Amino acid sequence: MKFYLVGIFLVFSCACAQVQKIWIDTDVAMYDNKLLQYFHDVDDILALLHIVHVPNMKIEGIATLYGNAGHHRAFKSALKVVSEQNKNIPIYSGAKRSRYFKETEAQIALIESLEKNDDLIIIALGPLTNIASVILKRPDLIPKIKNLILVGGRRSEKFWKFKIGPKYIPDANIAHDIFSSDLVLKLLKKITIVPFELARQMFFDQYDMERLGNINEKMYEVRRQINPWFQLWKFVGEEGFNPFDLFAVGYVSHPHLFDCYGVEQYRLNQLKLGMKKKDILEVIELKQSKYARIQYCINIDQDFKYAFFENLENSNGQGLVLDEDNLENTVRD
Repeated sequence: MKFYLVGIFLVFSCACAQVQKIWIDTDVAMYDNKLLQYFHDVDDILALLHIVHVPNMKIEGIATLYGNAGHHRAFKSALKVVSEQNKNIPIYSGAKRSRYFKETEAQIALIESLEKNDDLIIIALGPLTNIASVILKRPDLIPKIKNLILVGGRRSEKFWKFKIGPKYIPDANIAHDIFSSDLVLKLLKKITIVPFELARQMFFDQYDMERLGNINEKMYEVRRQINPWFQLWKFVGEEGFNPFDLFAVGYVSHPHLFDCYGVEQYRLNQLKLGMKKKDILEVIELKQSKYARIQYCINIDQDFKYAFFENLENSNGQGLVLDEDNLENTVRD
């Protein structure tokens, strides 16, 4: 009875809150090739599945871009996720590569959304190129961005590595476009960083895989499709995988489950990964201040996982099928 009541509180506390206007930027990627299925962008998939079913969210649009895969793949993948959830959410194709600031569907749509909304929350699950392109073209719209939720960053003492395999995980969203990252970090009035160290506090393990598959037949297919990624993490010595991007949307849907601090000082630095150096966002000093322009989340309550599953299990039985056989062939440029 205790767990039942907790679940009701976690899920339906969202429904009682004021409706929030959301814009999502994603580089989600799904593949048909059996070998490439090991590289499904599983955390973006879970993030989209979660946020489209949260009751108090009005998603103004979903923009896609390069990152985990090419921009065409990202658009097709986002379209698949949303359409299988029977959600009427517009999806726009965006940047093709780093520093791609030409006019795109995503740029036009985000500008239009900011023109009519004064409190838009942007959740950036990929590189920041789309957002930077809007800032460069229409800097007058910066005050209308209520908060940018950014996936990435790390503290100096919190670098972590796999037990075997790669020494460190790269800060991919930052490294893909360091110019755009620098621009956004300097100019936006409110930024919340959801870093790797936070994601390491919660694993999607074998029990979670089974629970996902038991929701309904379509979610069983989701489980089957993300299993290669799960097994890859098991191979490198982990108990499961960290769904990084899921926590970014989780911060918006359940902020009371996150513990965040103000950023006193940060720098864009480089980390040696093998023979190469990769750009990273390094947070140097934190302070206890909820009024700081940049917030850095360091802890997450384990109840978030419970809320995530309750959200899916109460979403009218909708599920996701990753098979692309019937996906429309036309992709916007």
